[in-house]
Amino acid sequence: MRKNRIYLVLLAVLLGWGCDDEVIDAGRVTGITLDITEKTVIAGDAFKLVATVYPENADNKEVKWRSSNEKIATVDANGNVTTLSEGEVRITAVTRDRALTARCVVTVQKRIFPVTGVAIEPAEMTVTVGDLFTLVAQFTPENATNKNVVWKSSNDEIIEVNAEGVVLAKKAGVATITVTTEDGGKTAQCVITVEKAKRPKLSIEYVAEYNLNAEGTGFATSHANDASGYFTWDDAIDRFTAEKNFAIDGYGFHLPTQQEWLSIVPAENRGNNVQFQGNSSTDDYNEEVVVAGETMKVTADYRGTTNGVAYALRFKGEEEKHRSAWRYEFADNPSGGNMLKITVRYLGPDRTDVTVDDIAKETWWSQDADEDIVRNFPAAGYHDGNKVNANNQGTYWSATEAKNTARGMRLYFKYDTANGSSNQAKTLGFSVRLFSDN
Repeated sequence: MRKNRIYLVLLAVLLGWGCDDEVIDAGRVTGITLDITEKTVIAGDAFKLVATVYPENADNKEVKWRSSNEKIATVDANGNVTTLSEGEVRITAVTRDRALTARCVVTVQKRIFPVTGVAIEPAEMTVTVGDLFTLVAQFTPENATNKNVVWKSSNDEIIEVNAEGVVLAKKAGVATITVTTEDGGKTAQCVITVEKAKRPKLSIEYVAEYNLNAEGTGFATSHANDASGYFTWDDAIDRFTAEKNFAIDGYGFHLPTQQEWLSIVPAENRGNNVQFQGNSSTDDYNEEVVVAGETMKVTADYRGTTNGVAYALRFKGEEEKHRSAWRYEFADNPSGGNMLKITVRYLGPDRTDVTVDDIAKETWWSQDADEDIVRNFPAAGYHDGNKVNANNQGTYWSATEAKNTARGMRLYFKYDTANGSSNQAKTLGFSVRLFSDN
């Protein structure tokens, strides 16, 4: 009996210990769940996660929250989730008791702001040929997601625009630039007026259109070789130099110096510059000329031919502001005989792509000739008591005395050449072509 009693005591003790353990475990956390386990949202959205801790009567239901990437989304102590940027993130709830976890996988998508409108400011503008600038599309809303656009010109010959909205004004006229949004096909327009480039007055434009008449009181009324007067060098100096303040119809004119003539017809250079009866080629010929009182040191390229025409690319340098194409022709005078016909086309700094070999093609001169400047010089010969070589050659005084003081510098041309650097006896009677004072 005593032995049985010992066994019962031991059994009671064992059973008592077991009951104590069951009481302790009843207060522990056995699990946790979230009300949402997967969610897709737009960046900037916020929502709340709710954690349920098991068992319901657990002693410690405290939960801590954490984000796997706080650049994508954050979570506060109450399970409030704030999304920030595109990506995938895991929001995890962790029980304080036993560190049990539950998580929600959140996919954050980029927020899309659709384009509702587009504009170009200003909607109208005036520019100059050669201008290069950028148009900017202004979106509504400003934070529109897709800002891709297509640019288009209504006339690529006047205005050219590339994919970035960079505009080149190519030719005088009016063209419309249209921008179209990729999102929604919204459009806006800018009407652009392109004006001709402002350019300096070229040397040829200072040359009067006609010779002086026989009396030296006004201009001849035609380019006929017998319509203009003849003057000795001394007579021309006494009457027509800049110091004499000579005027016709209220406009000031003067007898040009040799360097002014050289701005029209170059020095001889052994016949290789303006050559009418022989193929010749001169590049980067150094010239010092005067235009409107300003001395210019420039270079020029010349091409001579065998058909009575010579070509030149002149006024290279000096920031290319006077850069121009020149065509010299020993031409038939409609009134009989011959004349020197000079045609000039402005190029300027925007046409440095044009070479003398381009200019030396007649097809080049047959296009875009509206603004060409032309001066005709009759081949009136000279006078030494009688007319000599009228209809065949032209001689025009300058205001510059030669090194031999019995001679004066002149412009001279005939069937095979023209130059502005020869001289002749002052006593001979030559034609006079004046230059305007301004």
